[in-house]
Amino acid sequence: MTSNWSENISIGDPRADREHSELLEHLRQIHQSHETGASGAKLTTLLSGLLSMTEQHFAHEADLMAEHGFPGREDHLKEHALLLRDGNALLDELRNDRISFSIDTLKFLERWLFQHMKRSDREVADWIRNATNEG
Repeated sequence: MTSNWSENISIGDPRADREHSELLEHLRQIHQSHETGASGAKLTTLLSGLLSMTEQHFAHEADLMAEHGFPGREDHLKEHALLLRDGNALLDELRNDRISFSIDTLKFLERWLFQHMKRSDREVADWIRNATNEG
């Protein structure tokens, strides 16, 4: 797994940064479990946990964007909804044995989570930082 927590993806909110770190750590656990031959059921359970954590984190982000009046909030929330839809669709496919957990699954999850943090959450962080510095 290539995605690690680092300060360059910090959004400057201690709680959100901690949540990002925890999400990436959970993703790392899924990756390690896959590498060590964990069962599909175990991997599916870990993925379910990641999705639950992500949903809670997205709720916090929504509050943070509202608190700071982020103008792109509605689009960001739509992205959250799409990410959760895709993650839950993957979970459903795994639970119903329509696909098996693979390296492609892991790559999808890494892109799914890390790219959102690096791109969309960075936009929010930059906007909040600039708004705070101007105010």
